[in-house]
Amino acid sequence: MQLESSCLPPEVSIIIPVYKTDSRQVQRAVDSALAQDSETTHVEVIVVFDGWSARYASLFSSLQRHPNIQAVQQEHAGVSSARNYGMELARGEWLMFLDADDYLPEHVVDGYFTFLREHNCDVVMGAYQAWLNPSKHETHEYCNGDTIFEESSLARVQVDSIRPQRGISLVWGRIYRREIIVKNKLSFRTDVHFGEDALFNFLFFQHSQKIGYMDSLVYEYCRNSASTVRSFSSDYLIRMEESLKAMREELADCINLPEFASAYNDYVLFHLSVLIVNYVFNPDSQWERREREEIFTKILTTPVFADALGKFSLRNSGFSVTRTIALFAMKHRLYWGCQGIAYVRHKQFANS
Repeated sequence: MQLESSCLPPEVSIIIPVYKTDSRQVQRAVDSALAQDSETTHVEVIVVFDGWSARYASLFSSLQRHPNIQAVQQEHAGVSSARNYGMELARGEWLMFLDADDYLPEHVVDGYFTFLREHNCDVVMGAYQAWLNPSKHETHEYCNGDTIFEESSLARVQVDSIRPQRGISLVWGRIYRREIIVKNKLSFRTDVHFGEDALFNFLFFQHSQKIGYMDSLVYEYCRNSASTVRSFSSDYLIRMEESLKAMREELADCINLPEFASAYNDYVLFHLSVLIVNYVFNPDSQWERREREEIFTKILTTPVFADALGKFSLRNSGFSVTRTIALFAMKHRLYWGCQGIAYVRHKQFANS
């Protein structure tokens, strides 16, 4: 159930999926979204609870009473399903996605609309801050200054949406023209558990005529050590392989182009490094040393990963220094080196 929405049609729908997030963080995210509503731009906030917990009862009731909020529940089906549900409910001309443990800086939507009035883009991106802990953050920027991509330059963004290290594969930190989503029946694939954002962006960018980058801070990302990517599960490897296969299928028409082939290789290597750290060397796994070594070897000799590693070069790596060293260790099957890197990473996660 939900309260009747405001009589004013919203220009922007901000979709917030919620799953096991602390209520205080959810409220912070919602408040930051509501604060975007202004005299010139009406905002609606759609909060989708993906699975129900009694701890959300009070929060859910208070959200329902707000005229600018649609608060709904669904059986737990994952973040992609929750976002799809939110898109079905959305009434705004523009869409934004906000994770429940993150928040928006002030006046982001007004900034987007100032940019859109000047450039008439189909999607606009911006810079974001990644909070590693409450007192330390990093700023991530895609371009130096405001930039417009159209015609021949669109290919650059399409390729970079596949390269996780470029920072534009995520769906938060941007505003989308909803008409393109509706017209082309775009949605998040619910059978993909890793890289679902990159898949969505790649498809959206293919249907875009003009993409903008706004040289402003548009998103506050708060690292979550309990995220799906870092949580251990016995089927982690299977789900990862299925997700890589899905991306390969979506790239079928352009995978033979050198730039897309290289980008897909980076995509595989990035997810391989995630797999090694958060699956093989996850502290919550119960494997004995010999079993862990066997799994390590099995993954590195799996064709999709072995092929990507075979093309990896220290000289041409576009990854960070730490990830480059980790990939070098994987290419040469340096078990103890990979274990040491994973240990440091998990200590960092724990301290954040």
